[in-house]
Amino acid sequence: MAQGDASVQMPSIDSIISMLHAQAPEGGSGLDTLRMQMFGRYYDELEGRMKELRAVVDGSVARNRRALVERVDELGSALHRDMVALRQETNKELEDLKRDVFTAVMSLSALNDKLGMADSRFRETWTALAKALTDRIDQQAGSFQAGIRAFQERVDATIADKVVREVTAALTRPQAPMRS
Repeated sequence: MAQGDASVQMPSIDSIISMLHAQAPEGGSGLDTLRMQMFGRYYDELEGRMKELRAVVDGSVARNRRALVERVDELGSALHRDMVALRQETNKELEDLKRDVFTAVMSLSALNDKLGMADSRFRETWTALAKALTDRIDQQAGSFQAGIRAFQERVDATIADKVVREVTAALTRPQAPMRS
């Protein structure tokens, strides 16, 4: 609206509403009358379109709800199948793992038993070897001492024989007169 045109003034909305209330017949609202006069056919068309739109939206919502429920059911079925398959696979792998652990434990037990027997045999063999070596050392020491004694006795006998021979030879030899 132009500022320069002061001769034409538009009534305010409040004044229009109060005027309509004053002109309204006893049974109806002035706003309804005004609305029907100003927007009658447009309002009826709009209201019809709104009802059609509401019907379309309600139908669409119902179809979408059914489709969503069907998809959720399908997803639930697929998820259930996957969970059952996963549970079966997990149980199989768990059984395989249990079997593998049992086999490993039994192998370790058998290995431990063999190691225990080998350790026992090693100790027996070591003890027998140590005893045999000790006996051999004792025998060698006895032989060595017997050899040394025999050698000593031969040396003593030889020395004694030589002393006896020398003494006998000296006694049996004519003696030169003694000088005084």
